[in-house]
Amino acid sequence: MASAAFFHTCAVYNNITNHDHHHEGRVLVERVVTIVAMTFCMISLLVVIYLLLPRDVRGSEWWRNPGRILVGPNLNAIIRAVVITSFLGTLGILVRSAVQMDENFPGPSEVENGEHIFCVVINVLIEYFFQSSYFWIILYAIEALMVANNKELPTAVKYILGWIMPGIVCGSGLLLLYHNGIKEDGKTEIERAMLYFIFLFPILLVLICNPFLFYFASKAAKRALIWHYGRYTASERKLIDSIHFKFILILAAFLTSWLPNIIDAVIHMAQNDNKTAKLTIWIIMCVLNPLQPVLCALVLWGLPESRISFSSWWNNTSTDLSDVSSSNVNFSRSTSSETEPLISFRRKERK
Repeated sequence: MASAAFFHTCAVYNNITNHDHHHEGRVLVERVVTIVAMTFCMISLLVVIYLLLPRDVRGSEWWRNPGRILVGPNLNAIIRAVVITSFLGTLGILVRSAVQMDENFPGPSEVENGEHIFCVVINVLIEYFFQSSYFWIILYAIEALMVANNKELPTAVKYILGWIMPGIVCGSGLLLLYHNGIKEDGKTEIERAMLYFIFLFPILLVLICNPFLFYFASKAAKRALIWHYGRYTASERKLIDSIHFKFILILAAFLTSWLPNIIDAVIHMAQNDNKTAKLTIWIIMCVLNPLQPVLCALVLWGLPESRISFSSWWNNTSTDLSDVSSSNVNFSRSTSSETEPLISFRRKERK
């Protein structure tokens, strides 16, 4: 799972202390948590790969699904970033868990060695990729609002928020924790609380900002439909309801994956010594954190409706790339697409 608590295990002082006094008691618990994490990471990665494989239907190739709504080249790139960063974060958890099957990792040592450095690096990578996925989900909401208003978000803003801000968050956490070096982790409770807040802030930002962004995006889409057609019938209402439902699913999937982390942080900051509660929430985190790429793929791509076909992907790729237009709201050319009115609106406006 992705938790700031893992950074504490990398400190040399922390490992000597735990090995001397608590080593025997925590081995079994860590082994159970590690096995659960590895299991759900492997399930998640395999399911994501399956969901993204090209299908035997027109318009369905890598990163495309003809049944999606509110998806154009700009939103499609953001969706790709969300799934890739979540996938890499889950892959990082799998690698860390595999290494942690050695019960002495990082081993007790009075000097830092490669194990402690690897511990820090792998945890930084895990946090970076998941932090990046949080910011890309925020960017998805912003881009949806921009698309509904027939505008585009500058590429530089996307790169800054999607790739640089996660680095700043991770760097701030590392500076707070290891500003005196990796050997010692004797932080005050205030500093530990600040560490949790730093890594949880983007999660809270998604939960606070995205509902408002999605709300205004839905209103903008509704205004665009009324302006273009001069009416708001059952057909237009169905489209807006579908957009509302999609936004709710995105928020629900995100909350499902990361609510346990918020609860875990509250437990740690409250200095609750209930070991049963801590173990329970950690096992829940081991199950739900790795599922983010699966849930994102499901709510952003949808469930595949046809069989896998690499031949159709190979045959369609060259012809489809030449037809891509940056003004389309939906990447698909399916006539049954729920965003067809918005596609027609944007094409007519450019004439």
